Amino acid sequence: NALQKQKISSVEVPHSTNHLYIVKVKSPANQEKTISVVGTGEKLPEEKTYFDLADLICAVVGYINLHHGLGNTEKREDEDKLENQTIRRVGDLVYNIFDNKLGNFDNLIKHFFNKSTLVRLQNQNNPLAIISDGMVSSVMGLGGRNSVNATLAARNVYSSFSGRYDPVETPEGRNTGLVRRITIGAKINDEGQITTPYFPVRNGLIVPSLVYLTSEEEKDKYIAHFNLKIDDKNQITEETVLAIHQGNYVRIPKEKLEFIYSSFYHLNSVTSATIPFFHHNDATRMLMATNMQRQAVTLLKSQEPLVASGIEAGLLNNSPLAVKAEEKGVVEYADSDKIEKGQMLACGNYANNGELSLGNNLRVGFFCFDGYNYEDGFAISERLVKEDILTSFFVKKHTITRHNTKYGPEIFTPSFPRNEKKQFPHLDKNGIAKIGSRVKGNDILV
Repeated sequence: NALQKQKISSVEVPHSTNHLYIVKVKSPANQEKTISVVGTGEKLPEEKTYFDLADLICAVVGYINLHHGLGNTEKREDEDKLENQTIRRVGDLVYNIFDNKLGNFDNLIKHFFNKSTLVRLQNQNNPLAIISDGMVSSVMGLGGRNSVNATLAARNVYSSFSGRYDPVETPEGRNTGLVRRITIGAKINDEGQITTPYFPVRNGLIVPSLVYLTSEEEKDKYIAHFNLKIDDKNQITEETVLAIHQGNYVRIPKEKLEFIYSSFYHLNSVTSATIPFFHHNDATRMLMATNMQRQAVTLLKSQEPLVASGIEAGLLNNSPLAVKAEEKGVVEYADSDKIEKGQMLACGNYANNGELSLGNNLRVGFFCFDGYNYEDGFAISERLVKEDILTSFFVKKHTITRHNTKYGPEIFTPSFPRNEKKQFPHLDKNGIAKIGSRVKGNDILV
């Protein structure tokens, strides 16, 4: 009743949905002193689940009023009273456990993807590098070997690698032989074993159905390469064939042969399979070529290779960068062509005529050129520069944030107080580089 007789004033609080109502009352501790009681005076909406400025003011004023004897200041020391107890149900206990453990789990996930020795940023130079990075296998990591103390035996190539690990593609350096690439047709079974595909052979007849074998399962089998002579009915025409048995080459009758490689690229990864005539190439040259192909940047003008291995179109079709039609339909806007499900709709400048194109076809001449091509030096035509034949480009996105300082918000300007004489013609009136302007290294962009 005493409060109802008092004059109530209302104050609007910035950044808050509620108004503050202030009531002047006499202090219970000192009747000669008047204090303010502050409250929202409104029923909070159900959707309000946050703490704003009005709530903070009410809490601070309420705490101050406790010193004037206004409010309940009794201590609840009796823990056995029901008003001081709450029932924690099974769900509440489980929630606390999950809340604590999942917090640790979140930290473990962040630690693994940020600091693990097996984690690295994906190579995005070209589609071949993206596909190749998805087929990397390493013997390092938790429970594995150390690149510093790894012996030569751990880096060697063994007969069990056939059709599972590429014997050539590996990093150059201390990780040589410890980081490997899985071959094209290989799969990993439920037990974590790498299996490789073969065509069964029965009495010299090749059965067109793939069978996947582990290295243990193929140990006692007679397996031949894919370069055998066959007729139109998949019958082997040679009477004796060269086969692999227990890691050794033996010559056997064709009736004794059990399996044959699934393709010419049975031993290759996706990168080494793009090297033409790799059977007649040097192993060290192939190692360098595989690493260099993954480093190739996308060109403004690329061409499909004149001399190719034959898998370029398949690699492009399986590239994650290719946009494909999820369902068949009709292209109404472009040229009214019909499309089929799985057909490629769009591709970047890393492809040409439906094939993977990482470079250009250049004419090469082997002759003396005034000493400029001494040893490993070579001379190139100026047309490569003038016509942008080997020109590449990269796009980087930069975000500039304008901060508020004690002198006010930052401004964008083309002039500098400490260096007013220096001009920056490539900047507009807002101090941002003009579209189409040419900039050099260390030039100011914003």
